[in-house]
Amino acid sequence: MVSSIPERGPATTAEQVADLLHHTASRLRHAVRRDLKDTGVTPAQWRALRMVSCCDSPPRMSQVAEWLRIARRSATDVIDELEEQGLVARSPDPTDRRAVVVEATEAGRDLLGTLTRRRRQVAARQLEVLSEAELATLADLLARIDDT
Repeated sequence: MVSSIPERGPATTAEQVADLLHHTASRLRHAVRRDLKDTGVTPAQWRALRMVSCCDSPPRMSQVAEWLRIARRSATDVIDELEEQGLVARSPDPTDRRAVVVEATEAGRDLLGTLTRRRRQVAARQLEVLSEAELATLADLLARIDDT
């Protein structure tokens, strides 16, 4: 269990949960970052590639930023880096000449498949202490928190 914060007294249950979520998320991020190190792709780039690849039609840059919960300028930087590696391509939006859409290239989709398998392995190692039922419950609870 998370220890209390000395200068403020015992942590509330909500604080303990927030601390545990932060710590667990940090451990997962570090494990994924270590696993991605040899690929030349950052976690932010991997997330963007995943988002772009899951769409039925190429998303606009504004949609990518919204999905990733980052500023449009930051999304542009991430997509620039992926484009330099040949993993995504931009093109004019066929419904609005002022807008740009982005889609994964074949190389990007291939790399995404590899990265997805590796991430699943990392997540499985980090979460192996939980049963399938516990994982399902945790997923449901986190989704409820995320929806707020």
